[in-house]
Amino acid sequence: MKRDKCILTVLLLVMYTGVLSAQYKERIGIKTNTLSDITLSPNIDMNFYPGENVLFSIGGSYGWWGFDRDTKNAFQKWQVNAEVQYYTRKDSLFTGHHFGLGVQSGQFDVRWNNKDPQRGHFATAGLIYGYTWKLSDHFYLDAGLGVGYIYTFYHKYVYSPEYGHYCCINHPTKHGIGLTNLNLSLIYRFKKGGKR
Repeated sequence: MKRDKCILTVLLLVMYTGVLSAQYKERIGIKTNTLSDITLSPNIDMNFYPGENVLFSIGGSYGWWGFDRDTKNAFQKWQVNAEVQYYTRKDSLFTGHHFGLGVQSGQFDVRWNNKDPQRGHFATAGLIYGYTWKLSDHFYLDAGLGVGYIYTFYHKYVYSPEYGHYCCINHPTKHGIGLTNLNLSLIYRFKKGGKR
């Protein structure tokens, strides 16, 4: 239920920003992280450009496909995320080096051949460095890397043939410093006209 509410919130935000784009086209963009897409977790972020060199991004991903309980392998994840970026160039082009702060939260379910399966929640907050290249008048490529704080609360479980389902064996909590962001993103920016 909690997952569904978060996903609905992201979808409503995307629809709302679609309406806004008619009036503020040069201040809105759409981004997708191709690395997340490759792992079958399609994602979309809405980018907002409130100033000459500041970008705000909010979005999410969803890859919770219908694996049944007897499936030995699963890689399932959903998340919502937000990020603020500061571009070092102050020319409203939003290209080149940028630094930022990103946060994300969600759930995951991972198991490979029923070895050490885990399902739980995660939250991260980290500093991000990236670089953005202009590909055309509307398309841009962004690469970024983030490091920061990671918190996870999850269940380890095993499949019980006797009962015909998975049984939880413990509830570990982990936190520490690590990789919080890795992206190679394609961005589409709406524009009313002119060159940037």
